[in-house]
This record gives sequence, structure tokens and C-alpha cells, in this order.
Amino acid sequence: ALSPVENEAVVSAVLSAFPGKIELVDAGQELPQLRRAKGLVKWAVLDVDGSEYASHSEVPPSRRQKISASCFPPEGAHTLNMERCMRVYPHLQNTGGFFVAVLRKTDEDGGARDRAPNPEAPPTAFFPLLNDTLAEFCTLFGIDREELAKISLVREKEKGQNRKTISAVSEAVAAVLAADNRNLRIKNCGVKVMTQQKNETGVFAYKLASSSIDILGKHITERTVEVDENTLRTLLLRELHFPDLPDAVAEQTEKTSVGTVLVFCPAMDRRFYGWRGHKTLSLCVDKSYRQRLSL
Repeated sequence: ALSPVENEAVVSAVLSAFPGKIELVDAGQELPQLRRAKGLVKWAVLDVDGSEYASHSEVPPSRRQKISASCFPPEGAHTLNMERCMRVYPHLQNTGGFFVAVLRKTDEDGGARDRAPNPEAPPTAFFPLLNDTLAEFCTLFGIDREELAKISLVREKEKGQNRKTISAVSEAVAAVLAADNRNLRIKNCGVKVMTQQKNETGVFAYKLASSSIDILGKHITERTVEVDENTLRTLLLRELHFPDLPDAVAEQTEKTSVGTVLVFCPAMDRRFYGWRGHKTLSLCVDKSYRQRLSL
């Protein structure tokens, strides 16, 4: 914006607040071929209703909280060298509109100051997933333990407490995490694989995250539901009650317990995580992705 209230008024307020400590630099010689106009020394202030005020005293009391005195040219504005500011108008050189002001600090204000201590956030640690959790996970979803061993799964701990997310990282990253480098402060890493949930079903305390479908999907052999292309398209639009599913799909779904399932469409070679509810089957896909895929 080229409004003087957002440009010259701000610069003049800074110069007035620190007299003798900051100055405007005449930087015109640095860009001799740039066409521009000088900064303004006088300007009026417009209200939202189009009313024009030449000074703060003209502003109605009800509007003075919104239109402060610093919006207007200060007294002695000519001593601030405001003409050293540069106004670049679009029509001058076929450019955008810009306001440029180069400020230089000429005096220290009170000398050096001690920096306030920067409180460090408690470190987040990552630990390999416990064998018991891995075994339960592999058994439930029919994943070969040797295949899963190629994927490094880690769980976050913050302030000594387990967090809900389990992530997959590369072997190199896993080695760095295992090195216990206390100078390395990690806030996040890896691809989310599972999130802990309330274990109301009594099946498994974790829900698979959609971001891990490319990592784990091809290894899952249990809790799978194979669907045709038409059924997949319908699931992308809405959840389906068991009676609305094709017989073969309904039979597969009813054999599994409540919780995460893998929905696989061989005709399209697509895999999705789904949720087997008490009476319904749905896909764990966000709304925008559903719309793109169902076209």
C-alpha cells in the first residue's frame, strides 16, 4: 500500500521517538535509474466514511482511538528529511507500487543489554517400539515380522511420558536417534504410522494413520476387505451399512472385529485404510481427497 499513514507516518513516528539516534539515509544514488517520487512531508488522513482530517484535533472524539496522533505529520516534519524516502509508483516505470525508506542507527540507546534467557522447551525423545506392541501389531494385521523389521518404528516421549504417535523413520535416522546426542533437539521426525486411541473395542490400542498406507499397506494380510471398483467409488462418497454392501464384501467385513481394516480394490490396485464399525464400513480418507478420487 502507498498510503502515507502506512508509510511516512510510521517512519516519522520512529524518528520522533528516537531523536538523534536514527536517521533517514539518502539512498537515491544507489539506484540512479529507478524512477521514483520523494517522500511526503504533508498528508491528510481519511476516515472510513471518506471524511478528511488535516490534524488530529479535527478527528471526532469517538474516532480518536482508531485514528491516533501518529497517523498525522509530526510537528517539525521538515527536519526529519522525509523527502529521502522513495515512492515508486506503478506508472513511472511499469512496476509495482513500493515505498522505500533506508534507516541508519547513529547512536546507541543505553549501551549493550543482556539478553533475556531463552527458556528451552523440554526435549522430545524417540525410542524403538516395544516388542510386545510390535508382536501384537504384526499378529493383528498379518504382517511378517521380518518385513516389519526393515521399517524402523519409534515412539515419542516428552517429559518422560509416552505420546500417542508412533512414526516410521529410515535406518539412518533411527541410528541418529539411538546415538543419544544430547545436543540434538528434535521436535518431530518420520512418517506417522499409528496413533493411540481409546481401546473401547478390546482389539488394539492403536489406529493406523492414512500417511502410512504406502509403507504398510502392501504388507497387511489380515483384517482386509476386498472390494470391486463400484463399491470403492460408493465408499468414497459415504459409509455403507452392512446390508448395502455386496454379499462378498459384507461377509469379509462381518468376519472382522470393530477397528481399522485395509480396503483393497484389485481392479484399481488401490489400498485405503477403512473403519469397520458396529454396523457400517467406511474409508479413513479426508473429504477433499474423497472428492478428487470419486470423479
